[in-house]
Amino acid sequence: MDSKIAERLNVSSNCRLTIHRFVKNDVGEYSCDHPSKIYEGKKSHIISIQLRNSFLVKNKSQVFYADEKPRVLTCEVSGVPNTYKFNKWRHFINGYLVRVIDGQDDGNLTLPYNNTSDIQYDDSGLYICNVTNNFGNDNGQLWQTGTVNVTIKDKPVLAKPLEHVYTIQNISSTSINIYLLSSSRLLALDLLNDLNERVQTTQCAASTLNTNFHGTPVNVPGYVCNLSITESEGENFQNYSVTVSNDCCSNTFNFSIRSARKPVKPNVLDYTSSTTWIYVIMEPGSDGGMHQEFIIEYRKQRNKKWKWVLVENDGSSRVSHYISSLDPSTAYEFMLFARNSIGNSSSTETYKVWTKGGAIENSLYQSASDLTEPPTASGNVETVNRSIDRRKPNMNRQIVGYNIVGKEESTRTLDCVELKYRDEKNIRYDSSTLNYIEVVFDPVEARSKFHIHGADNRTPYADIDCSLTADPLTSSDEESLSSPGDNNDFMSLEDVQQWNIYES
Repeated sequence: MDSKIAERLNVSSNCRLTIHRFVKNDVGEYSCDHPSKIYEGKKSHIISIQLRNSFLVKNKSQVFYADEKPRVLTCEVSGVPNTYKFNKWRHFINGYLVRVIDGQDDGNLTLPYNNTSDIQYDDSGLYICNVTNNFGNDNGQLWQTGTVNVTIKDKPVLAKPLEHVYTIQNISSTSINIYLLSSSRLLALDLLNDLNERVQTTQCAASTLNTNFHGTPVNVPGYVCNLSITESEGENFQNYSVTVSNDCCSNTFNFSIRSARKPVKPNVLDYTSSTTWIYVIMEPGSDGGMHQEFIIEYRKQRNKKWKWVLVENDGSSRVSHYISSLDPSTAYEFMLFARNSIGNSSSTETYKVWTKGGAIENSLYQSASDLTEPPTASGNVETVNRSIDRRKPNMNRQIVGYNIVGKEESTRTLDCVELKYRDEKNIRYDSSTLNYIEVVFDPVEARSKFHIHGADNRTPYADIDCSLTADPLTSSDEESLSSPGDNNDFMSLEDVQQWNIYES
């Protein structure tokens, strides 16, 4: 040791070293020997003295190929002291922050991956690491950053979102753009058909593509390849494959061309009505290769102006819809058609239907609360005549009177005389003043109770328990109108005011 340095050193008995008037040349290793209390001989202690200086984080570039997995980045830093603490990494692509990733304590970052065969161009970009040694640099900055610029070298791939089906109109010529990402210049693109025959070869132009990296939309350099297919109908609507090459290698991927046309008109399967709505069930036709929706047009009969309602298509084989907010006892007509982005289908025929609203509806309900539910009967009137014959006297059936008890507990007897009189006089039934109905029941064994309810504001509800029986009233008029073998019972309610039918 230099004698001048030794003059400035002071070593205590416990190897405590003190250097007076420290200078740069004092940097180095110092050894202190002292007797050991446990072992014979001396024990040495080595002290290393370094001059603290600013730490430095390097900026660098790394290139990865598809088969290099996992991909590990290193935040390289130097300085004294060399005890470093690292923060999260940030990943930027063309200035867009696409993700923030936790690194390891040693300054390394392993890029996440699921499939080792994926090219993962979205791993490319600029990665920024953050590091400190808790002393800072000469400018007093406690944290410093370093960058790693990552480039992926591999074959071309389709830009996201991936498009494998191209829907076009059936016209004489079709132009399709294919968007590709590549680590180097594209050389050529070959279009092959189903038979692996080369249809055409085209060049691709450099362009800026809007794609999606790690869930973030970004603009990145890429290529656009334009394909022109002439006479795009019939056999040209098929599957194709594309082979494209760059300086590294080539890649092949498949796509399909499907025709797009106007949709086919839907088919009306059934419809029915209540007092304020019409329920329509339809079967969609062909969508023409694109998403379709349905338009129902409706109006009151003799009105010139149509109203319309949009019905979304959920992809099911049957679509239904309620045309609501209608007027009771009103004649309506409706028709419908389908539409997609190409155009509209032809319209269906015009359907005519009455909304209900008379004293008795052509529907069968189990209770008064069921009036708010969709009817179970069909919209076709003929299908419900087996149960209820609405406002139509049928004088060919056997006419039987019943005993009916009113509010005052008085008994009224309704026979066939006045019914016959009304029929002979041919009196018209005006729905605005009509306060009675005529109900025909088929002779079917009663299995349970059911109720017939008036559904307008003029007629109170009348509950009829058809499980009860009543003896027919015998009279000369009834006997003259009855025919042998006809077992149908007929009941007419005149001025119905909540009668209770009881077993006579």
